[in-house]
Amino acid sequence: MSPDYRNIPYWIQGGIGLHTAAAARAAGATGVVLCEQLWLTEESPFSLKERKVWERLDGTETTCIGQGDEWFRCFSRSGRTKLCNLEPSLEKGSNRSAELNSYLT
Repeated sequence: MSPDYRNIPYWIQGGIGLHTAAAARAAGATGVVLCEQLWLTEESPFSLKERKVWERLDGTETTCIGQGDEWFRCFSRSGRTKLCNLEPSLEKGSNRSAELNSYLT
């Protein structure tokens, strides 16, 4: 006889906001896990200047690079020139891991 998993408490993490937290609870989740959402609070370990940078992020500052089963999400705002140079190299079939390491170090 298999165990009854319907009564096991579970927590939801990732993409949690005001409405999704309520939806997760309504769907039966025990609770939600907040991480980056707390970076903007006064109690966060970041300075006001750093919190202002985080405040402006909306997801459009990242880009995905890769092919097949190997994809990487990169922050493109501060390194856009490097990413523009990297994309054609990866499209030509270069060693992705070595190429990415050379750009990230």
